[in-house]
Amino acid sequence: MSDKSAARQPDVIVVGAGVVGTSTARELAHAGARVLLIDRDQAPGAGSRAAAGVGVPSVRLLQDPPMLAFALRGQQTLAKDLHRLATPERPLSGACGVLRPVADQAAADRLAALAAEHPGFLGSWVSPDEVAALEPTMRKAAHGAYVDPGATVVDAPAYVEALVAEARRAGVTVRTDCPLLSLRSDDRGVTAELPDGPVRADTLVLAAGAWSGALPGLPALPVRPVRGQMLRLAPESADQRPRHIVSGPLYLAPAPDGRTVLVGATEEDTGFTPGPTVEGTLMLLAHVARNWPALRTARVVDTWYGFRATTEDGRPLIGGLPGHPRVVVATGHGGQGILTGSHTGELVAALVAGEQPGELVHFDPARTAS
Repeated sequence: MSDKSAARQPDVIVVGAGVVGTSTARELAHAGARVLLIDRDQAPGAGSRAAAGVGVPSVRLLQDPPMLAFALRGQQTLAKDLHRLATPERPLSGACGVLRPVADQAAADRLAALAAEHPGFLGSWVSPDEVAALEPTMRKAAHGAYVDPGATVVDAPAYVEALVAEARRAGVTVRTDCPLLSLRSDDRGVTAELPDGPVRADTLVLAAGAWSGALPGLPALPVRPVRGQMLRLAPESADQRPRHIVSGPLYLAPAPDGRTVLVGATEEDTGFTPGPTVEGTLMLLAHVARNWPALRTARVVDTWYGFRATTEDGRPLIGGLPGHPRVVVATGHGGQGILTGSHTGELVAALVAGEQPGELVHFDPARTAS
């Protein structure tokens, strides 16, 4: 079947070619479905491409055990993806570990209490002198830090490109610069209106990230964009680069290219207002100047921004859309999209095939219905 005929007669239409959507399309194709993957932009996966790619679950998830379990499974699936898709010419990620400094004993105790049921999550405790040996160019930690060697930084744009290429190899028809103009759904299937005409399919998977909240023909979803601003620095010498992801309210990380440093990220409830902004860039630069004196002479080689798809309770929406039996939602992953996108694809493919993964009870979109 030609690309054109496959695109006109798919079993499943997936909207959004970021990590979540592309992973879903790939898994469905491997299961034998004819899949059309569409993206509104010329370069697929705008939200995923903008991610800094810190591949480690957030400490915040310690307060939400189902979400933490989901992220840890995602981390394992991501590792398999990176191992399979990487080449010597383009490794896709860099292993570096994560260092979590704390300011005082009270902060250390709070973290330890949160992680009491997950003793391996934080890694091991190190003293201020040990922190200085691990990160010699960082301002000396006041109290100490937790260090976990099992973390990576993902080259997010390269990962998206590798996933899209793999989806194509699996038989997925990929169309970019192809917005969903409207949608009609009933008990028998869906009709998606695309720029060059309607396409009928059995099922539609909505994985458009921050843009999933208001698509024509579907009810408004409780997903909102949160802007994140980031920057990239080029140090004068390699020994000025951090050796770990150094995590706090903001973070520094060694980029997978082996030369530059990633700094992020703001969290701004500004809707789809574009950036970067002077205020956001200054916030990130002030963090660097205060905590990494050796990087004060580094060049700023790039600033950028992206939109995280967030929900009120911090959990994604994964499952059937109430009132639309042929529409499945997979969005709202917040800052964990790169980490959990491939695992989400496996879950959604199982759901479309008629299975009911037990894990999805925690992410059912019906929980947000009034």
